[in-house]
Amino acid sequence: MKGVTLLRVAAAGCYSINHPGEEAEIAAAAASLRALSPRIEITIFSQNTRQVSRLPGVRAVNRWNPFAVLYTLIKSDLVFSCGRDSLKDTEGMGSLISHLLTIFTARLIGKPVVCYAQGVGPLNSYWGRRLVRFVGDRLDLITVRNQASKDQLLKIGVERPPIVVTADPVFSLSPAQFDKEVGHSLMAQIRSEASDEGDKPPFEIIARTAEGKITISVPVDIAGTGEGEAEAKGEKKPLLGIVLQELEGDCEYKRAIASAADKLVREGWEILLLPFKYPVDLQVCQEVSWIMQEPSLQYREKPTLEQLFCLFREVDLLLGMRLPALIMASLMRKPCIGIALNEKIDKFLEMTEQPKAVNLQDLDADTLYELITSTYEDKKEIATHMDQVLIQLRQQSWESAGLSLSFFYSRFPHKRLDTARTAGWGERHKTRTIHR
Repeated sequence: MKGVTLLRVAAAGCYSINHPGEEAEIAAAAASLRALSPRIEITIFSQNTRQVSRLPGVRAVNRWNPFAVLYTLIKSDLVFSCGRDSLKDTEGMGSLISHLLTIFTARLIGKPVVCYAQGVGPLNSYWGRRLVRFVGDRLDLITVRNQASKDQLLKIGVERPPIVVTADPVFSLSPAQFDKEVGHSLMAQIRSEASDEGDKPPFEIIARTAEGKITISVPVDIAGTGEGEAEAKGEKKPLLGIVLQELEGDCEYKRAIASAADKLVREGWEILLLPFKYPVDLQVCQEVSWIMQEPSLQYREKPTLEQLFCLFREVDLLLGMRLPALIMASLMRKPCIGIALNEKIDKFLEMTEQPKAVNLQDLDADTLYELITSTYEDKKEIATHMDQVLIQLRQQSWESAGLSLSFFYSRFPHKRLDTARTAGWGERHKTRTIHR
C-alpha cells in the first residue's frame, strides 16, 4: 500500500491460541481498535503463528524468534502488553521473563508501551514481583481488566504510570454478531447424533437381591424417564451446558457432576458436554458421560469461535470450570455456575452479580443439584441484573482501545492526521494481502 501511512501496533502476549478464550480476546481487541482507527496494522507475538494468522485483522510473528520480534518492534509505532496470563508466575518464570524482556526491549528502543486490558497475577515469587514492578514503572499507561489486577500492581509497588480499570476485551463483542440459526442447526445436529447412538444394544443394570443378583437389560432411549414425560407434554426441556477440565489425580468431581446431571435428566433436563479446550477436554467430557447413568449430549468436534458463542446462546445455564467459558456465556446473557479452581472465577461471578461459585473441595452432587435448580428458577432475575452489568463492562472494554489510542495520538498528533487523511483509501482500492 504505497503512500499509505498505517498505525502499526505490536501486541505482546502469551498467546498460543490453544483454546477459544484467547481467540475471542484477540478478535475482540482487534475489532475495537480497527473501529476507532481504521488504518491500523496489528501484529501479534505468538507461539502459534499459523493459527493466529487465520484470525481476521491481524498478522503474527513467532515470539521465540528474537530477530523477527526485534524487527517488528522497530517498525511499530505502539506496543501493547496484553493477555490474560502474560503477567503471572504460577507456571514458572520462563514465559513471564520472556514477556517482560520483549516489553523492556520496546522501551529501550524508544517505543511507547501500553498495557491493554492486562490480566495481572498471581505473582507468587519474589523475583516475579520485582521484575513486574521494574518493567511496570517504565510503561506509559496501564489498563487492566479488573480491580484485582490493579490491586496486585499497587501491592507490588508499581507507582509511575496511571493504572485504569477497564474490562476483558471480549465484552466489546455483541451477542447480535452471532447468528441464532447457527446455534439451532448445531443443536439439531448434536441431538441427531445422540439419537443415532441410541440405536445401539441395551446396557445392563445389575440388581442385587437376597437370592443373588438379577441382570436387567434397559434400552438406552428409555433410560431417562423425565425425557419421555417432557416430550409427551410438548415442553422445551431445560438445557444445561457443562464445560470441564481435567484435574490430575482427582475423580470425585466427575462423579459429583455426573450424579447431579443424572438427577436433572430424570426431571426432564438435557445435558450438553462441551470440549472448550480442544482436544484436551474431550477425555474428561467422555468420562463424565460414561459415569452418567442417563443419556447426555456431546459435541465431539473442534468448535469454532462462532459456534461456541452460538451454543452458549442455546443453553439455559452453563456449569463451568474455565473462566473464559464463563465470560463468553455471560456475554450471551446466560447465568453461570462456576466451579472455583482459583479466585478469578469467584471474583468474576461476584462482579457480574451471579451465584457464588462452588469450591472444588465442597463439591457434592446434592449441593450442585440444588444450586443448578435454584439458579434456573431465578434465571430471569439474574439475567436482568446481568444486563446492567454487561452494559458497563461493554463500555469499559471499549475504553481500553479508546484510552490507548488517545494516549498515542496525544503524543504523536501527526499520526492522527495521516490516518484520517488515508481513512477512505481502503474503500476506493482493494487492500493487497500481506505476504506472510
